[in-house]
Amino acid sequence: MAAITNLVHNDDVVKKLHKLGGVDLVVQSLLKHPEFTESSVHGMRLLGKCIEHNFNAKELIELRGVEACLGAMKAHRGVEAIAQGGLFALQAMAEGGQEASQLVGKHGGIDVALDNIKNFKDNPKIVLSGLKLLGALASSKENATKMQALNAVPICVEAMYVFTFSMTLFP
Repeated sequence: MAAITNLVHNDDVVKKLHKLGGVDLVVQSLLKHPEFTESSVHGMRLLGKCIEHNFNAKELIELRGVEACLGAMKAHRGVEAIAQGGLFALQAMAEGGQEASQLVGKHGGIDVALDNIKNFKDNPKIVLSGLKLLGALASSKENATKMQALNAVPICVEAMYVFTFSMTLFP
């Protein structure tokens, strides 16, 4: 899967991959075997790159891409590469428009973003990815309301302090 992920560098490659059933295969692999670490890392990265190269976010969500990412992240809680890849893929899906953002939030994107921001508070890359995901999710009023109910503001402010402090020490 790493080889295919590295080949995804333009829209044409993504179209060919999708036409051959590769996108669905990656989602199904993540859903059936979230415990496989390497497949999870590369699979989520591949899904995020597909969205970056104009694969329809709503279509990926309909293929159960959100559930696939969340399952892999749950199976490997605490693994930085999985958290990074999962947040990246979820953010890419959430940025696919307001409806896509709502769907990612509805399927658990808010909870996983907050969870990873708290659990990886000393890792600026993951904190930033979590904050970016929350930013994409906040485009939906429904998601913004849920974030407030989950006390997201203090979690984000604390993360921003840690992130800012670590970036001044280690630019």
